[in-house]
Amino acid sequence: MPVVVDGKGGAGGTIGATEVAGAAPDGYTLLMSNTTPISRSPVMLQPTPYDPIKGFVHVA
Repeated sequence: MPVVVDGKGGAGGTIGATEVAGAAPDGYTLLMSNTTPISRSPVMLQPTPYDPIKGFVHVA
């Protein structure tokens, strides 16, 4: 099965997290990042472009 890695740098991972949160919930998109998009961005960015709890299914 082919895998495509599309690195979205910037804003401590918030740019990539925004794109992943808006992706179709088909199980083919995975976000691998530091803790910033989930723990810091909701505090630092008002409004946050995604809900860090409801926008993702956390696997680890």
